[in-house]
Amino acid sequence: MMTGMAAVAMGMVATVLSLFLAGIAYGHHRRQSLRFWRLEKRLPDAVRYEDLQSRVAALEAEHESLRDRLFDANETLNEAARKQEWMETIREEIASLEQQREEVARIQNELETKQVTLAELHEQLLREETACREAKKTVEQLRDDEHKLTKQLEELRGEKDKLEAIKREVADLEKAKARAEEEIEKVKKRGDELREDLELELRRQKASQEAELAELKRLADQEIADLEKAKAHALEEIEKVKKKGAELREDLELELRRQKASQEAELAELKRLADQEIANQAQEAKRQKAELQSELDALRRQRDLAAEEQEARQKQVDDFEQRLADLRKEQQELKQQRKQLNNEVSELEGRRSALQGQIPTLESAFSQLSSSLERHSAGPDLAKSELWSPVLNSGSEKPACPSERDALEAVSTALTERGLRFDARTLHAFHTALKSTGSSPLVTLAGVSGTGKSELPRCYADALGINFLGLAVQPRWDSPQDLFGFYDYLEQRFRPTELTRALLQMDPIGPQQGRGWGCPDEYADALLEGQMLLVLLDEMNLARVEYYFSEFLSKLETRRGIDWNNAGQRQRAEIVLDVSGRTSAQQPLRLFVGQNVLFVGTMNEDESTQALSDKVIDRSNVLRFGSPREVTPLHARNGAARAGDRLLHEHWKSWCKTMHDLSDNDKDRLLKWVQRIRGALDGVGRPFAYRVANAILEYAANYPDVRNRIEYALADQIEQRVLPKLIGLDMHQPGSAKALNEISAVLDELEDANLKEQLARNQREDYFQWTGLDRTAL
Repeated sequence: MMTGMAAVAMGMVATVLSLFLAGIAYGHHRRQSLRFWRLEKRLPDAVRYEDLQSRVAALEAEHESLRDRLFDANETLNEAARKQEWMETIREEIASLEQQREEVARIQNELETKQVTLAELHEQLLREETACREAKKTVEQLRDDEHKLTKQLEELRGEKDKLEAIKREVADLEKAKARAEEEIEKVKKRGDELREDLELELRRQKASQEAELAELKRLADQEIADLEKAKAHALEEIEKVKKKGAELREDLELELRRQKASQEAELAELKRLADQEIANQAQEAKRQKAELQSELDALRRQRDLAAEEQEARQKQVDDFEQRLADLRKEQQELKQQRKQLNNEVSELEGRRSALQGQIPTLESAFSQLSSSLERHSAGPDLAKSELWSPVLNSGSEKPACPSERDALEAVSTALTERGLRFDARTLHAFHTALKSTGSSPLVTLAGVSGTGKSELPRCYADALGINFLGLAVQPRWDSPQDLFGFYDYLEQRFRPTELTRALLQMDPIGPQQGRGWGCPDEYADALLEGQMLLVLLDEMNLARVEYYFSEFLSKLETRRGIDWNNAGQRQRAEIVLDVSGRTSAQQPLRLFVGQNVLFVGTMNEDESTQALSDKVIDRSNVLRFGSPREVTPLHARNGAARAGDRLLHEHWKSWCKTMHDLSDNDKDRLLKWVQRIRGALDGVGRPFAYRVANAILEYAANYPDVRNRIEYALADQIEQRVLPKLIGLDMHQPGSAKALNEISAVLDELEDANLKEQLARNQREDYFQWTGLDRTAL
């Protein structure tokens, strides 16, 4: 510690000496300049010219040397600032040491208390040893009891043998039951044989009757052949014979039915008697088995109680022995702790004395550095800052589009000319999401790489005459400074980003008093507050979005509930930029982002990217591009350039609606569906609140005027807001299947079979993964 403090003191002395030498060098240079100026007045012009050339060369060399010294002086100042912070740390450490000293005193008091407690514990230890001896006597008694219990256990084993004999009897009864079942099978088999014999007899009698009928027919035919003249008489005889045969057949069939019924009754009676006998035997066997089982359970309970009692007594003895060992161990630890605390007290006293001796030297160095820093805190000239270098060209005002439909057709034509394939539903969804930035300030385009996510907003802006700014997000971004810029204390100037410079041009308030702008007068020509700007955050999830964009996203959302013409309310949504450094008396610059700026972010989904949090999802519309079903590219054509034309913000606002523009009928229909979806998400712990519900209504109000616009709008919001919240849902979690089935039922009512099919396809065996839907091939 002493070595570190000496090094710091030497560093501060070196800093002061450097500043002193720089002052001496400056004075020497000034005196030399005056002396040469006086000599120069006495010399002829030719000699003076040569001397001036040599002096110019010398001054340039000296200028470079002074620049190096100035850089070293700035570095020294920065080092002094760091050392000042280190001094504050040392002071805090000294205060901490004082606290530690008080803590040591407290520990000493506690140690004395522990010593008293240790004496008490020693006495208690003696009492515990006495109790332990008594416990050993108890153990001897328990061992005697164990011997008695062993005898009882032997008797129980005899009872167990009897129980085994009873079990064997039960087994014999089971065998008797099996034999009875075999007898029943034999009876059934005998009944089947009787049935077969009866059927055989019936077939035989039927054959005999058919033979008799054939014989009668033959005799009748013979009589007809012999007695043709007595045909009438013969016919009467034949009729009588047929009638008699019919009567015989009826009598025979009646007799057969009677015999069959009698046999079936006998079989049923035999089966009933057999079943009753088996049931009686089984019931008796169950009763005997239950009695034997109850006796066995009682014996087992007695055995378990005896074993538990023996185990409890043995555990009590073990506890006494363990407690005695713990008390002895604690006594040794307290002795060791007391020795260690005494050593720490001595060491802390030495450190305290050394630090108190260094305080006067450090305070003196701190005073010198503070006075040096005050001389360098005047702040930069903001009017010369690169903040006021325009990023966007003003262009000319674009003529008003005849209608929103014509504007969408212009975008569709521009996409086709560039060889891009997007269906009307996707284009309408993107356009509606941009118009709904009042409740959802961010539009996110997600999906696999190469699906045109970056080209869609660029082409959309070009076709409608909207200024466009593309920003490539870097993986190192971790704060809003990466988005807006930072103050460089080494060069004493603010380093803005292109986004900051573009937002300054789009600021609808401008350089009013109290906003800290300090811009040059000619900057008024670069302001574009009446135009539109679309900002693209390309691959926005390469870095954690919450780190660099979350605070700005909250500011964008705050715009909705304020009157931005009121300076007091507007400040809640303004971005404050430290453009002059914290040591300067200049006020920070305030920047207001109006509704004339639209924000779109693209995100690829692979192992190098970050997932979006629920906070970002709830405040954005997420259009997820699925893997295309067709990979046949379109051929790009040379379309007409739209350079110079710009869409006015007033015309854009005429296209935008709020949820209050919905009819009562449409609003009621939407709210019923939304309530069902909300209930489904509540069941799996993925709820959403009023913000999301209002955003869905605003999205529906802004959807283009097409057939089934309400159904299309809600289906889009399920795809953009609801399904991304379910990514990673455990399919084994209670309620998961019910929630997805409810969403599927809503999609049935919306008549979006393609989205329903994709929803079912994304339900993995263990989890839910939403990969988007490609509508180009539908």
